[in-house]
Amino acid sequence: MIFDRNNSLESLEDSVWDEPEFQSSLTIRCHELRKKKLKDFSAGDLRVMIGQSISLEYLVPVALETLVKNPFIEGDFYNGDLLISVLKIDKQFWSQNEELLFELKDILSSVTYTIEETIPIINDLLKDYDIPV
Repeated sequence: MIFDRNNSLESLEDSVWDEPEFQSSLTIRCHELRKKKLKDFSAGDLRVMIGQSISLEYLVPVALETLVKNPFIEGDFYNGDLLISVLKIDKQFWSQNEELLFELKDILSSVTYTIEETIPIINDLLKDYDIPV
């Protein structure tokens, strides 16, 4: 799906949400993020909205672009939290969006390769300091 990232989710979906009935910081933030241009979304913004399964058809492609550049990017909490949020998306979404699933698999392959390539280096470093692995 191709869409203009100068638009907000409200604009892309042609839908303005009513004020939240429940005034938690999470619901307020989600409502605010629907008004924000997609090009201005941070990794944390993506993590929040994807974690709430909001507008996945627009946000997952943006998240995958971000993850290609840095699979372990921090989205406000810890390194890799955006990736974890994407991995927790319901399987039904992936079955309906196989092209995005293939992109995710490519990202996961690069992560696996990076980890496998790094483990011997880490083991050598730890061995030098007599730290059991």
